[in-house]
Amino acid sequence: MPQGATGKTLVAAESEEEMSDTVSITQIQSYVHHGGKAWFVSTIERDSSAAVIPSPRYNETIVWEWNPVTRERGEMLTTFEDRKNSIAMHQRVCASLYYFAGDTKRVSEDGQEELLK
Repeated sequence: MPQGATGKTLVAAESEEEMSDTVSITQIQSYVHHGGKAWFVSTIERDSSAAVIPSPRYNETIVWEWNPVTRERGEMLTTFEDRKNSIAMHQRVCASLYYFAGDTKRVSEDGQEELLK
């Protein structure tokens, strides 16, 4: 999706009021390099898909493979949810990618190890 100068991801909207409720706002982005592998981690604030009005907002952290030579994202690997205005999950995901890069494991929200893919 196209991004404006403010880091907001633009989506189709019928009105100004609707636009304010459908914009994803970039919160933090990181590149993690370790053990010959690389990932791009992005956390955005977005609307929930819950069928309530107004739609609640939350943070979503998305992890992609990253090619540092071509500077392109590869396959999307996983997503995580966090409360609005929190980057705790983003930091946890980045640390987990770094520490478990050799065996592609990460620490899940409840502290259990599981395969990243």
